[in-house]
Amino acid sequence: MNPDPLDALFRTVREDAPDTSRAEFGFETRVLARIRAERRSSWQGWAWRLCPFFTALAVAAGAWFYGHRDGLPETENFYDAVRLAGTPVVSFYLTGEP
Repeated sequence: MNPDPLDALFRTVREDAPDTSRAEFGFETRVLARIRAERRSSWQGWAWRLCPFFTALAVAAGAWFYGHRDGLPETENFYDAVRLAGTPVVSFYLTGEP
């Protein structure tokens, strides 16, 4: 009877198993510490936490501009000013006079 060579290789590997106890010591603690450190220093984490604030700010700004749109120049003047390099629009916003 000829033993299977694959079984012989597996047996050899099992007998020559390295000692990994030193690498296993505190593995979970090190991984969790690294995850916590990366989570604190990530700018994406800060951006995700500030997202509701910026959304509320954008909604408030939109509501304020919607409520105060009566101070804008007429549509015809605005388009003419944009076509002519915008100088009248700047003077309108700075002085309030067309």
